[in-house]
Amino acid sequence: MQRRIVVEIEHVKRVRRSARTNYTHCSGCAADADFISLDVASDLFEVSNSEMLSVLRKSDCHFQADEKEKGLICLNSLIRSMKAERKVLRGRGDYDC
Repeated sequence: MQRRIVVEIEHVKRVRRSARTNYTHCSGCAADADFISLDVASDLFEVSNSEMLSVLRKSDCHFQADEKEKGLICLNSLIRSMKAERKVLRGRGDYDC
């Protein structure tokens, strides 16, 4: 008798990156938080700026402007959004990001 089995292996890869942040009060979180630019966020999550913008458009990330009037993203809300996006992709059977 022969049987067919399926083995699923999940690999966990630990990646350590650092980036400079602006630490200030986030009104959306009602707490102090780290803020990063779009370029830094794209680098940290290893996605293109357009992919990051796509996530930001459909998320509830918190934003604020810095001294140079550049948009900054609340890192706490961005991480929550990226985790939620990963769950949506898993639920559809798409790849895990």
